[in-house]
Amino acid sequence: MFNKEDVEKYQSIAPSEDLKKRVMATYEQKIEPEKHSLVYKQISLIAACLVLVIVGAVFVRTESAKVRLYANGEKIAEEAIVLDEYGIGLASERSVLDEFVFINLETMAFLKSEIKVSQGEISVFDKKTGVALSSGETCSVNGQVSIQWVVEKEKVNKAEIKISNAFNEDVFEIEYNAKTEKKIIKKK
Repeated sequence: MFNKEDVEKYQSIAPSEDLKKRVMATYEQKIEPEKHSLVYKQISLIAACLVLVIVGAVFVRTESAKVRLYANGEKIAEEAIVLDEYGIGLASERSVLDEFVFINLETMAFLKSEIKVSQGEISVFDKKTGVALSSGETCSVNGQVSIQWVVEKEKVNKAEIKISNAFNEDVFEIEYNAKTEKKIIKKK
């Protein structure tokens, strides 16, 4: 494969004495890579902590932004909750007039949230003091409030209440059975 003459020429090549000395000197010194300075390590540690704080704050803010709506003292979710028939407590339902249905709910909104209903009108009250805060088809809330939702019986079936803020939006739906006069609410 290789010519004998070429092999001999290759083997006859020898490095200069100066080159040999430089290579051997480098090998004997055992040069180690530079280590990071203490300041660089401290800056890296502070940056890592800052990233953890920011990620934690975003998670906590997003978690606290979730809207919670309660009926009969239970958090409303995808499973339907039958609303109380006789108006016991704030989170219940009762009929005062034959033409209207009164639905009482509670919500906890850590961030300023907007409540909007598809049918009827809502009145919002401070949970602790009972003071009326606002009323209409749309209301802004912050904190723990009681909601009284008044809907015409004819329009109560599939009526919706939407609660939204900068991070979340949840829609809850009322289903009304006119024959049994049972009302249920569930998260849509």
